[in-house]
Amino acid sequence: MSKNDWEYFNCSEDYEVDYVASKFTDSLGAKEKIKELCSNGTISNSTHGEVYQILVNAGYVERWCSYYSMIGCDAEKFKY
Repeated sequence: MSKNDWEYFNCSEDYEVDYVASKFTDSLGAKEKIKELCSNGTISNSTHGEVYQILVNAGYVERWCSYYSMIGCDAEKFKY
């Protein structure tokens, strides 16, 4: 199954960087990490979900469970 253009994270759009970073408890750190990953090409062909997963794998904790990733959620802080 191929990925649609809208599924890809766009490093050149500041609002996308800001939006994804805002989903993490350390949003400033996440924003800097995203910029680093964009500049070195790590996430140049990544979907939004893959970007979330990369950030979670790097140790960033989501503020709440998102559509893209339940793995980075802090279960003790997040209750349904």
